[in-house]
Formats: sequence, structure tokens, C-alpha cells
Amino acid sequence: MTNEQLNTVLSMLPVVKGDDGWFKTERDQFLSLYAAHDGVPLTISKVETVKVEGHLIRANSHRGEQYVLVLEDLFALGSDAPSAAARKAGFGHE
Repeated sequence: MTNEQLNTVLSMLPVVKGDDGWFKTERDQFLSLYAAHDGVPLTISKVETVKVEGHLIRANSHRGEQYVLVLEDLFALGSDAPSAAARKAGFGHE
């Protein structure tokens, strides 16, 4: 993925870019990053923040895990829906 492609994809997802350059997910939502190198796939899920630094992308998960990927190995991003546990029980809607 190129930097331009990544910025286009991020503009379609529920993220906000902070003054520090980090893209942050909205509350109760996460990103999944899909990468592959030499035929070996890698999926990073439950990502809360991402930042592009040159040809690298940094990602932080909700558990505090930190990842650094080569941008060209990234081929897709996804937005995870809020979990069922985060929804309120009952039939009424607010």
C-alpha cells in the first residue's frame, strides 16, 4: 500500500487524526490491519491508533501492544463493529 492509498482508506474509516499525527478510532471501535510479506500473512486486530512515519506504519492495540510494519506490506484495513458486550440489554432504543 502506498501512503496515498493508506490516507484514502483511513478517510473512509471511523478514525480521527490528532495534532500528533496519530489516527485514533472512535470509542468502542477498532481497526484490523492486514499485511503479508513473502507469502506470510499477518493480521493485527483490535488496533486503536495508527501513525505513518515515512515507509513505516506504527500501530497500537487496545492491550498496549505496539507494532511497526513496512507500509508496502500492508494491503487492507478493516473497521471492527462494537462488540455485543458494549451494547445495552433490553428492547428500548435511546
